[in-house]
Amino acid sequence: MWRRLGSKGILLAGLLLLAGCMPSRFVARRFAQAPNSYPRWFAPEPRVVFDYRDGLVTNFPLRHLAVAVPPARIAHRVVPPADYRLEVRTTNWVEHGLQKARFDFDATVPAPPPNGVRKGTVFLLHGYALDLETMVPWALWLGERGWTAVLVDLRGHGQSTGKQVGFGPLEASDLDRLLADLDARGPLPRPIVALGNSYGASLALRWAASNPGVDSAVAIAPYAELVPTIDRLRGDYVPWMPRRWVVAGARQLPRVLGQPPGELDTTTPLARRAVPALLLAGGADVIAPPGEVGRLRCAAGPGSRLHVVPGASHESLPFRFPELAEVVGQWLDGRGERQ
Repeated sequence: MWRRLGSKGILLAGLLLLAGCMPSRFVARRFAQAPNSYPRWFAPEPRVVFDYRDGLVTNFPLRHLAVAVPPARIAHRVVPPADYRLEVRTTNWVEHGLQKARFDFDATVPAPPPNGVRKGTVFLLHGYALDLETMVPWALWLGERGWTAVLVDLRGHGQSTGKQVGFGPLEASDLDRLLADLDARGPLPRPIVALGNSYGASLALRWAASNPGVDSAVAIAPYAELVPTIDRLRGDYVPWMPRRWVVAGARQLPRVLGQPPGELDTTTPLARRAVPALLLAGGADVIAPPGEVGRLRCAAGPGSRLHVVPGASHESLPFRFPELAEVVGQWLDGRGERQ
């Protein structure tokens, strides 16, 4: 199955057909609209693709959890520990001045139980306008190491419902409900760790800061402040779009979503409760550059780490397993030993 991961700019793509005067609240409402409600042809040219066997992810049953305020059904899959024998092959190239990559992976599913002790549980949180299938390689990689993985379609993404996204606070509440529901079915192995990419990385940090039951976060290319990040997306994907439209709309997002000013920035929940985190940045990332991720390292709790992968772009960083596996594995092993 081909997965084309070029949807970062869909945050802006809903504006592409509009012209003339654009009131900032109108723009903000389009930003908050559920990404899975936009036609796929809105998305910019993909910069990353990966391929895996059709039906692989369906070996893990899809479940839905209904949440009430505002109403949505959160799709998720639980991937148990097993010897999946994950193989990842990478091809990188430059096309029209843009860094592009292809990731092919294969695995054995169903698979025999892993050797060694079972460890904790990792919730896997995808990027904006993507879905849980983009985090499947991480689920299999974690399963090989004894961790249970929970793949989540965030509200308004993939097979989850919901008319709006919340840029953090709302999704953290959804994850609280999901964790409680899964525990009620049979307690999940501890510790609980949140691992996310981009939008999901900032959510991972927020959720760990707001829920004492979450031990720590692994954040791949998180953003510190939302408005400058949206502006950088504009500059990278649609530089011809007037900056004043985008920035004015982004500044209205807290009001449109019923949140206090600054609440959608990742630095805000960390200021309330600093949590230990492993922060991963790409050396060639212009959306969440190393300096931006470094600000979050300073805001995170004692023992936090920042690791920069030279040459990695925002889109390719989550799949750079040769560069990430050792550092992520050491971090998770260290968290597991604390329990």
